[in-house]
Amino acid sequence: MPLHLASYIKRMKKILWGFIIASFFIVTYKTIKGNRDHIHSLINSFKSKEDFIFDFFNQTENADTKVFSLDNFTLFLDDNPDKLEEYDLPLCPQKPPGLKGNLRRQDYLDLTPPPFEKISIDNPRLSIGGRYTPKHCRPRYKLAIIIPLRGRIRQLQVLLAHMHPIWQGQQLDYTVYVMWQSGEHLFNKAKIMNAGFLEASKDRKYDCYVFHDVDMLLENDECLYWCPTEDNPRSLSVYVDKFFYRYKSYTLKCRPSNIRRTQTVPYFGGVVMVTKSQFMSANGFSNIYWGWGGEDNDLYLRLWNQGYQLHNPYGKSCSYHMIRHKKEKSNAENKGHFALMTHAITRMKYEGLNTLRYKRLSTKREPLFTNITIDVGQPIKQYVDFMMYNVTDDELCHRSMPWDFQHSN
Repeated sequence: MPLHLASYIKRMKKILWGFIIASFFIVTYKTIKGNRDHIHSLINSFKSKEDFIFDFFNQTENADTKVFSLDNFTLFLDDNPDKLEEYDLPLCPQKPPGLKGNLRRQDYLDLTPPPFEKISIDNPRLSIGGRYTPKHCRPRYKLAIIIPLRGRIRQLQVLLAHMHPIWQGQQLDYTVYVMWQSGEHLFNKAKIMNAGFLEASKDRKYDCYVFHDVDMLLENDECLYWCPTEDNPRSLSVYVDKFFYRYKSYTLKCRPSNIRRTQTVPYFGGVVMVTKSQFMSANGFSNIYWGWGGEDNDLYLRLWNQGYQLHNPYGKSCSYHMIRHKKEKSNAENKGHFALMTHAITRMKYEGLNTLRYKRLSTKREPLFTNITIDVGQPIKQYVDFMMYNVTDDELCHRSMPWDFQHSN
């Protein structure tokens, strides 16, 4: 071999070995740095959760009533099937027989609802706790219907008198959970919904969950409360008589940075259906919307950020009558909810199901529903000031966020 060729090969070997060694150290450094950054990210996320705790709880006489935290709640992850749900029956048909279709002209008894005893007599096949299972066929879906409530007993009577026959006619296997917020502090619908999801999941294994406002009555029983076969949540109550049955969508006054200024957001709320995986991927509702406004849009933005789109296969046949009601003082408008919306997506992994706190005070299996009474606590003083502060249009979206002053006391 010529001398100059041998020298060239020797030099190339040194360069190659140098490249291999350098690559090794670069990969090792990046791996260590990546793992370190990942660990720091996890640590920071756990620390950051504390910045979104704006509630406090008074002591209760019952020492067994503890503040709930997700760390000690594992039963909702149990995917074992319900042992009582082995059916030796044919599958229920895709279109349930006997549906009436348009119910729009029906008297909704807004002013004179029947008492619970009469509703129970009219629905003899309900099991204790407000559970129903078809007798002659195997149900296609198992639903948890979650109703957030405090007061409004008359509306609950109207809803159950109207909807129980519809749900049964649709051949659903369902249970109605009335999540009752105790006390007289500001209402927190989002916390109640999160708690309802977890309590229902602990109770049974469900295919999907329906978050159902107490004032929404379906006007066409062919709008089926069947769990979505496509992997997208459903907002059923898009067409409402109060809004003249117009498809409601709007541009957000305050929005996350990845939402275009001209992008419209569909109406999301009233009656919403999600699967467990959809809801958990969004980390549930945000817990920090005390009072009225914002929590439904916040959940929509969380789901949208996870790649979900709303789906409603029934179109205008899913229309609703909204029961009239007066605004409650305990559900005053949260004037800070616009600013909170700006951070809906960047906040979602730090705050939601993983920071939910509540006390379960009682569970009662009534003939028409399962009543779960919970204490959701009350907002800290600094947060109440944030909610009730009158802001100008310029301040609406860019206020000092409550997690900036959370530990100022």
